[in-house]
Amino acid sequence: MLKLSVTLDKIIEHIQNNWHTKISLILSIFVASILEISLLIYSKVDLNFSIVIIFVSVILLIGTWLYAKKIPTTRKGKIGFVVCIACSTDDEEKKIREDFIIPLRQLIATGQTGAAFYFIEIPQYVARTVIVPDDANELRLKCKAHFVLYGRVRLRELNGVMQHFIDLDGVVTHRPITKKVSKSFSDEFAELLPRKIGIPTENDLLTFHFTSEWAIIVAKYVIGIAASYSGDLDYAESLYIDSLEQLQTKDHGFPVYAKLIQRIPKRISELYEARAQVSYLRWSKEHQLSDIQQLEKNLSRIDVSRQMQPRVLNLRAIDLFISKRDAKGALRILKQSSEKNSAVWHLNVAFLFAYSCDLKNALRHYKKAITFPIDSATISQIEDFICVIIEDEPKKYQLYFSLGYFNWKVKGDKKQAIKDFRKFLSSGSDSEFVSDKELVRSWLTTLKTESDS
Repeated sequence: MLKLSVTLDKIIEHIQNNWHTKISLILSIFVASILEISLLIYSKVDLNFSIVIIFVSVILLIGTWLYAKKIPTTRKGKIGFVVCIACSTDDEEKKIREDFIIPLRQLIATGQTGAAFYFIEIPQYVARTVIVPDDANELRLKCKAHFVLYGRVRLRELNGVMQHFIDLDGVVTHRPITKKVSKSFSDEFAELLPRKIGIPTENDLLTFHFTSEWAIIVAKYVIGIAASYSGDLDYAESLYIDSLEQLQTKDHGFPVYAKLIQRIPKRISELYEARAQVSYLRWSKEHQLSDIQQLEKNLSRIDVSRQMQPRVLNLRAIDLFISKRDAKGALRILKQSSEKNSAVWHLNVAFLFAYSCDLKNALRHYKKAITFPIDSATISQIEDFICVIIEDEPKKYQLYFSLGYFNWKVKGDKKQAIKDFRKFLSSGSDSEFVSDKELVRSWLTTLKTESDS
């Protein structure tokens, strides 16, 4: 009887320490069944009723075990923030939880964006299985989360001093991005996140708190980048601003904080570039003055350091032309671009020359444009833009020259090209665009010959 009692004690101890394993579940069922059978025999309960009780107990035990093992998922409408830290000992686990994870949870809830986060702490038996980024990504999907901070903490002696060694990493979700952008994102994440840190045990409380603050500020910044890649510009901006506000009271001499203080304004500027692009695309569909006003407003909020970026210059030129019909000013802006070897740049310059009645230079740039790849979205936008301007300003009939060449050489629509060229020839007086009209007549002969053949 004593041996049985000792055996049961060992089994129960094993179950307590390893309750999450299948063998512990089987042992739990075994122990519970023995205890129930002993009780039922002592109580002289009917055999059939005893079987039902044992069966129900087993089902309840399995259900409870499965429920206890279930990994939490992010609440609907929240940003899932998962912390998955494996520790080498139980004492280390308690220390990390009290001095690092709980402060982390409190810090993520602060600031303007705090209410948007849902914090999930992963139990040790799961944390020990999360080692590489693929494991962390699998965990992120199970939790339906957006960010996973994972790693390991070990207590080791170094030069006679006991230290906590923290090895952290992270994964964040975002929409599909190019390999180049993905690498840049990963490199920045690796550069800023606290990775391998040694913390002496004698002053670990303050250092753990500092590391928690560091991790949260970087996490919000990185999630902000991911949000911007995913198109949620407003939320990305709120995360950037939140991070920047938290940095105001921190030591700006700390390298990571210094980098963030320098980078966040540029990231916010990128958001206004994206908003400016959205404003233009909206105008191209609906042709509302309010969208051009919004475009101008967004452009004005772009950081000075990014004003000479090709995309910004292109949008500034569009804004100047649409709002003031200043074709020469728009040309001056485009000529400052460092990326002139693209179809879009040449097509825009060609249009502005055509609008300014310089069809010779317009044709030169149209010919250069077709030597570069042109995507279907750009083709549609360019054609729509020319049509809108012609409709708004019928006297600018020379734009039919542009439209005809565009339909012929870019779209391959010869029938429409013939119509556009004929419209150009039939408009205005014979004394206008004499050499250009002669060229168009020769093109029409070529097009007719091609159509006949």
